[in-house]
Amino acid sequence: MTWFDVKTVASGVTAFMEPGHFEEVISYLVAGRERAALIDTGLGIGDMSAEVRRITSLPVIVVNTHAHWDHRGENYKYANIAIHHLEAANLDRLVGSEQLAAQAAPAKFTRRTPPGFWPAQWQIFPSPATSLRCSPAIPITPALSTPMSRARA
Repeated sequence: MTWFDVKTVASGVTAFMEPGHFEEVISYLVAGRERAALIDTGLGIGDMSAEVRRITSLPVIVVNTHAHWDHRGENYKYANIAIHHLEAANLDRLVGSEQLAAQAAPAKFTRRTPPGFWPAQWQIFPSPATSLRCSPAIPITPALSTPMSRARA
Protein backbone atom coordinates (compact mmCIF):
# COMPACT_ATOMS: atom_id res chain seq x y z
CA MET A 1 0.00 0.00 0.00
CA THR A 2 1.29 3.46 -0.87
CA TRP A 3 0.70 6.66 1.06
CA PHE A 4 -1.42 8.21 -1.69
CA ASP A 5 -4.64 7.08 -3.27
CA VAL A 6 -4.38 8.46 -6.81
CA LYS A 7 -7.49 8.88 -8.92
CA THR A 8 -8.24 10.45 -12.30
CA VAL A 9 -11.28 12.64 -11.70
CA ALA A 10 -11.58 14.17 -15.19
CA SER A 11 -9.55 14.30 -18.35
CA GLY A 12 -6.23 15.87 -17.35
CA VAL A 13 -7.18 16.14 -13.66
CA THR A 14 -5.71 13.78 -11.06
CA ALA A 15 -6.45 13.73 -7.33
CA PHE A 16 -3.79 12.74 -4.77
CA MET A 17 -5.61 11.71 -1.61
CA GLU A 18 -3.89 11.19 1.73
CA PRO A 19 -6.40 9.10 3.72
CA GLY A 20 -3.73 7.80 6.10
CA HIS A 21 -3.74 10.95 8.25
CA PHE A 22 -6.73 12.45 10.01
CA GLU A 23 -6.48 15.62 7.86
CA GLU A 24 -7.33 13.51 4.77
CA VAL A 25 -5.74 16.07 2.47
CA ILE A 26 -6.52 16.04 -1.25
CA SER A 27 -4.29 17.76 -3.81
CA TYR A 28 -4.95 18.01 -7.54
CA LEU A 29 -2.80 17.95 -10.67
CA VAL A 30 -4.31 19.75 -13.66
CA ALA A 31 -2.40 19.06 -16.86
CA GLY A 32 -2.55 21.49 -19.75
CA ARG A 33 -0.81 21.34 -23.14
CA GLU A 34 2.37 23.12 -22.09
CA ARG A 35 2.46 22.90 -18.30
CA ALA A 36 0.62 21.53 -15.32
CA ALA A 37 -0.65 23.06 -12.10
CA LEU A 38 -0.36 21.17 -8.83
CA ILE A 39 -3.06 22.52 -6.53
CA ASP A 40 -1.48 22.21 -3.06
CA THR A 41 1.32 19.78 -2.20
CA GLY A 42 -0.18 17.96 0.75
CA LEU A 43 1.24 16.93 4.08
CA GLY A 44 4.83 16.22 3.06
CA ILE A 45 4.59 12.63 4.31
CA GLY A 46 4.69 10.67 1.04
CA ASP A 47 6.61 11.56 -2.11
CA MET A 48 3.95 13.39 -4.10
CA SER A 49 6.54 14.79 -6.52
CA ALA A 50 7.38 11.21 -7.62
CA GLU A 51 3.68 10.52 -8.19
CA VAL A 52 3.39 13.73 -10.24
CA ARG A 53 6.41 12.73 -12.37
CA ARG A 54 4.79 9.35 -13.07
CA ILE A 55 1.75 11.16 -14.50
CA THR A 56 3.27 14.06 -16.42
CA SER A 57 6.59 15.26 -17.80
CA LEU A 58 5.24 18.81 -18.18
CA PRO A 59 6.75 21.66 -16.15
CA VAL A 60 4.74 22.05 -12.94
CA ILE A 61 3.66 25.21 -11.16
CA VAL A 62 2.40 24.79 -7.60
CA VAL A 63 -0.73 26.76 -6.81
CA ASN A 64 -1.37 26.94 -3.09
CA THR A 65 -4.96 27.60 -2.09
CA HIS A 66 -3.59 28.98 1.19
CA ALA A 67 -0.46 28.61 3.31
CA HIS A 68 -1.54 26.18 6.04
CA TRP A 69 1.00 23.45 6.78
CA ASP A 70 -1.22 20.68 5.39
CA HIS A 71 -1.36 22.32 1.95
CA ARG A 72 2.34 23.02 1.38
CA GLY A 73 4.22 19.96 2.61
CA GLU A 74 6.17 19.45 -0.63
CA ASN A 75 6.32 23.00 -1.93
CA TYR A 76 10.07 23.07 -1.33
CA LYS A 77 10.53 20.51 -4.14
CA TYR A 78 9.24 22.93 -6.78
CA ALA A 79 10.75 26.04 -8.36
CA ASN A 80 7.48 27.81 -9.22
CA ILE A 81 4.94 28.49 -6.48
CA ALA A 82 1.91 30.75 -6.83
CA ILE A 83 -0.30 31.90 -3.97
CA HIS A 84 -2.55 34.83 -3.17
CA HIS A 85 -0.42 37.79 -2.12
CA LEU A 86 -2.04 37.94 1.34
CA GLU A 87 -0.76 34.42 2.12
CA ALA A 88 2.73 34.67 0.60
CA ALA A 89 4.66 35.60 3.75
CA ASN A 90 3.36 32.48 5.50
CA LEU A 91 5.13 30.25 2.97
CA ASP A 92 8.48 31.63 4.15
CA ARG A 93 8.00 30.13 7.62
CA LEU A 94 9.31 26.78 8.83
CA VAL A 95 6.72 24.62 10.56
CA GLY A 96 8.95 22.66 12.91
CA SER A 97 8.56 19.24 14.49
CA GLU A 98 7.57 20.81 17.81
CA GLN A 99 4.69 22.62 16.07
CA LEU A 100 3.64 19.38 14.34
CA ALA A 101 3.97 17.16 17.42
CA ALA A 102 0.21 16.89 17.97
CA GLN A 103 -0.31 16.09 14.27
CA ALA A 104 2.39 13.40 14.46
CA ALA A 105 0.79 11.44 17.31
CA PRO A 106 0.19 7.78 16.42
CA ALA A 107 -3.59 8.20 16.82
CA LYS A 108 -3.59 10.71 13.92
CA PHE A 109 -2.47 8.02 11.45
CA THR A 110 -4.74 5.35 9.98
CA ARG A 111 -2.20 3.99 7.51
CA ARG A 112 1.44 2.99 7.83
CA THR A 113 3.70 5.91 6.93
CA PRO A 114 6.17 5.51 4.07
CA PRO A 115 9.73 4.29 4.69
CA GLY A 116 11.99 7.22 5.59
CA PHE A 117 9.23 9.32 7.17
CA TRP A 118 9.79 9.85 10.88
CA PRO A 119 6.83 11.57 12.59
CA ALA A 120 9.01 12.97 15.39
CA GLN A 121 11.21 14.73 12.80
CA TRP A 122 8.38 15.92 10.53
CA GLN A 123 8.85 19.49 9.30
CA ILE A 124 7.28 21.68 6.65
CA PHE A 125 10.09 23.62 5.02
CA PRO A 126 9.93 27.26 3.91
CA SER A 127 9.03 27.67 0.24
CA PRO A 128 8.94 31.26 -0.96
CA ALA A 129 6.30 32.20 -3.49
CA THR A 130 7.59 32.98 -6.96
CA SER A 131 4.28 34.29 -8.26
CA LEU A 132 1.71 36.33 -6.37
CA ARG A 133 -1.84 36.17 -7.58
CA CYS A 134 -4.80 38.21 -6.50
CA SER A 135 -7.06 36.85 -9.23
CA PRO A 136 -8.17 33.25 -9.75
CA ALA A 137 -6.54 33.00 -13.20
CA ILE A 138 -3.50 30.75 -13.55
CA PRO A 139 -2.63 30.39 -17.24
CA ILE A 140 -2.75 26.71 -18.12
CA THR A 141 -4.60 25.26 -21.07
CA PRO A 142 -7.11 23.87 -21.65
CA ALA A 143 -9.28 25.94 -19.36
CA LEU A 144 -11.58 23.87 -17.20
CA SER A 145 -15.28 24.53 -17.14
CA THR A 146 -16.54 24.65 -13.58
CA PRO A 147 -19.96 25.55 -12.20
CA MET A 148 -18.57 28.91 -11.03
CA SER A 149 -17.01 29.76 -14.40
CA ARG A 150 -20.25 28.83 -16.20
CA ALA A 151 -22.25 31.04 -13.79
CA ARG A 152 -20.00 34.03 -14.57
CA ALA A 153 -20.24 33.52 -18.35
